[in-house]
Amino acid sequence: MKLAKSFDGSLKSLTDAFKGTFDFILANGADDVFRKWDSARHEFRGSFLNTSFEVFALGVGYHIANGSQMRGDLTEAVREFWLRPGMQSGFATGRSTEARLAEFVPLGRELLSAP
Repeated sequence: MKLAKSFDGSLKSLTDAFKGTFDFILANGADDVFRKWDSARHEFRGSFLNTSFEVFALGVGYHIANGSQMRGDLTEAVREFWLRPGMQSGFATGRSTEARLAEFVPLGRELLSAP
């Protein structure tokens, strides 16, 4: 509670960034953004993946919160992410959350930056 209350002065901007993030995701791929792209079947498959959330929700949120230019083709960015070398099976196996976040949060910001 103490930590949450420490953001009182910026509650509106945090709320706007949160709502803007998920409104953007809803309008640009919705649940598919958080699932893996299967290039062989040309469809998003499987269940919710933490890695997708870390890359895309945090990437979109970063750009919205900072007012930076962001690409509008979110589902294409998701496809590009899953087609990267090393993003097939086992991409997060045996990796700590800290190591995964250290790699994927900056990658999400980069993938979503406007050209």
